[in-house]
Amino acid sequence: MPFDRPGALPPLALPMMDAPKLDFDAFVPFTLIAIANRIGRSASRSYLAQFGIGLNGGRVIIGDIGYREHVVFTALGDAVNVAARLQDMTKELRCEVLIAEEVCRTAGMAADALSRREVPIRGRDKTMEVRVAERASQMAAVTV
Repeated sequence: MPFDRPGALPPLALPMMDAPKLDFDAFVPFTLIAIANRIGRSASRSYLAQFGIGLNGGRVIIGDIGYREHVVFTALGDAVNVAARLQDMTKELRCEVLIAEEVCRTAGMAADALSRREVPIRGRDKTMEVRVAERASQMAAVTV
């Protein structure tokens, strides 16, 4: 999925990988929640644009794909697909942020920080547990 449309943002997926000396399983989710916190603080101002954020974790392949002048930077993998579905689901649920429960757990988010919900993921048999922030500005108060 290319991200070259004006105003288009990529779905956020976390590359959770094993690496020596760095604990990416904890670091990357914490970083993305920090990004959502920053967006939340910015979102407390009045803007006309509406947005949705879907955060998921898992292994992904990232890099430039294409040939010559048709190269785009992209992310591929199941984690990206689920993040995109969560982002799309924010419209239906009328919220701004959906975070996979596994990401919250890995980041050490307090159990009562945001409301929980089971949501169906298109193309999957089982539902997925997510945390819901109706407004991104709620993320500013979330501690990890």
